[in-house]
Amino acid sequence: MKIILVGLGLTVVLLVGISTYITTLYDYNSLKPQLSQAVLQSTGHELTIQGDISFSPGLNPTLSMEGATLSNADWSNENYMARIEKFELKVSILPLLRREIHIQRLILEKPHLLIEINEQGHSNLEFSPGSSKDLPVPEGMARDQRISLPGIAADQIQVKDAVLEIKNHQQGKNSIYNISRIESRKTTRNRYLLLLEMDIDDESLIVEGVIGCPISALASQDPLNFQLRAEIAGTEISSQGSILDLPGLSGLRLQAGAKGSNLSRISHFIKTETPLSGPFSAVFELESDEADAYSIRDFNLTLDKSSAYGTAFLDLRGERPVIEAAINMNRLDLRPALKAQIQAGSSVSSGRKSNRLFSSEPLPLEGLKKVDARINLAVDNLSLPWLDLDELVMDIVLKDGRLDIDVLNAARGQGSMVASLFMDTSHAEPVIRLNSGLSGWDLASTLQDLGKEYFLEARLEWDINIKSRGGSIAAIMANLDGVVQAGLGPSVLENNSFERLGADLSSNLFRIFNPDEDRGSFSAINCGVLVLQSREGLAELSALVVDTTRMTVRGSGTINLRNEALDITLSPRPKEGLDTGVFGRISLSLSELARSFKISGTLADPKLALDPKRSLVTIGKGVGGTVLFGPIGAAASLLGSSESGMVCLENLENGSKEPETYRKGIGGALDSMGEGLRRLFR
Repeated sequence: MKIILVGLGLTVVLLVGISTYITTLYDYNSLKPQLSQAVLQSTGHELTIQGDISFSPGLNPTLSMEGATLSNADWSNENYMARIEKFELKVSILPLLRREIHIQRLILEKPHLLIEINEQGHSNLEFSPGSSKDLPVPEGMARDQRISLPGIAADQIQVKDAVLEIKNHQQGKNSIYNISRIESRKTTRNRYLLLLEMDIDDESLIVEGVIGCPISALASQDPLNFQLRAEIAGTEISSQGSILDLPGLSGLRLQAGAKGSNLSRISHFIKTETPLSGPFSAVFELESDEADAYSIRDFNLTLDKSSAYGTAFLDLRGERPVIEAAINMNRLDLRPALKAQIQAGSSVSSGRKSNRLFSSEPLPLEGLKKVDARINLAVDNLSLPWLDLDELVMDIVLKDGRLDIDVLNAARGQGSMVASLFMDTSHAEPVIRLNSGLSGWDLASTLQDLGKEYFLEARLEWDINIKSRGGSIAAIMANLDGVVQAGLGPSVLENNSFERLGADLSSNLFRIFNPDEDRGSFSAINCGVLVLQSREGLAELSALVVDTTRMTVRGSGTINLRNEALDITLSPRPKEGLDTGVFGRISLSLSELARSFKISGTLADPKLALDPKRSLVTIGKGVGGTVLFGPIGAAASLLGSSESGMVCLENLENGSKEPETYRKGIGGALDSMGEGLRRLFR
């Protein structure tokens, strides 16, 4: 019996040895034509193997080949869609008996994959396998019956020095990604350690973590679980979750976070430029039960000193992305970003030596046509370069290129603002409408917060109703229609604020409002009223009254918003006793006080001089009878019941005596205005 067992053992060893010897001597390069034909029939692409094919037999055989290429689509100008310097595959034999493929090791060295999309939208990945009409069909199986794929598992995968190239001829874009290495090593059942190192647009990407087996998830439709960490463009990204249906790309459950040193760097990397910058962090939960539809819950974002939280929904299934969001923010500081943009615009303008204030550069409005949105936004504090707002509430609807901000409310101390904005970019010339009201606004503290200490006290109101069309600031101003009414309540002006402005115009204007040479540190402004009416870019200064303790200054004229030309006349009227020396020396001569002043030039370069054609007797046209406040405008409500308000009222009603025919021509608008104001002062 012992002899029989020894004999059988020797026989097995002999057979294995003979098989190994035969397989070792076999020339596997002779299989190249058959392999090429099989690939051609399966994919429609030709496989060419320039190097050698080698095979190491055993229970864990290893197949390797060198210098292989796969031909590209017929319509492409590139010869190859894929090429590789070395391919090595080691598998286990025994699992094949269970219809399973067990890959012990897969090594790809210097693979180069080219993905192309032609101008018709077809990809070179759309394989056209050879006809299967003549292939035999297994007994008991229909020709169109799906063949169940065997289970696939891989212990170790290594990809070294890979290149992924994507050419999109439709969009004229070409992207190349250099992948230093990809390593995947099995740790436990269906869990793998993953490491990815690659360069994208001069930025290094590192991804590491634990992930389930994608091949198993595709074959068995089991959830794909993952826990990953990535570093790119100065940003750390972490995520964990699962994909319930990997083949259908749905059933996503994700918890993610990101933290970076500068938002502008990562924004530049993803080619989404933003004026915002500074350190940032974000955490959120994302769910997706359908492909291209994502719900974002409990997101919390911080940017420098700003923070936001809320929920959002993103739908990518339609013609345009749809965003729905409810966002709450404790603080949003846009001053650094917007100041940088303003300075950049000023630098460009300075470089072009432009004498225009309004830019003719096209506004970035095309983005409004690329997305639909419905957003409810609440901001506790919003800081802009020109304004500081509290309790901001906005309802934003964007659809088909039409932006409708139906609700825009904000507060500042005891003051409040309401506004609405409509912009339609579906026309060749975008259409814009703006309505805004300001009540009891503390102008002094607003300017002080912005580092502009012009007033110790100032209260502002306005009422704006305008519309226009155009794709740039210059075009919008050139087509502007509507009325702007503003009123300034009792105010205290810091005198040296005009000196800090440093302009001759500013200092000369100050001389008009306060001609006393011994003017002290502060000047009191009793009130101010401004009414500006524009039609097709020609703005008429229907009313301008500024009343101080020394002077009452009235004005009229036009501002041509098309060419920015100024034609404004100012008439100073000294208070009783000023010309008698009671208040000391004055810096304007009596002859100057008897004449009018003219502001000419442009908005970018205004000039002030004596008006030789007009005197105090004729000045004031438009200050009285042409006031277009409507029933009672913002300026009327501002004046209140103070004695100083009566001064502005008297100047509005009695500042100029126009002929009766002229007063009838303007429809008695002042009479309605005056009666309303009188009721306020009773």
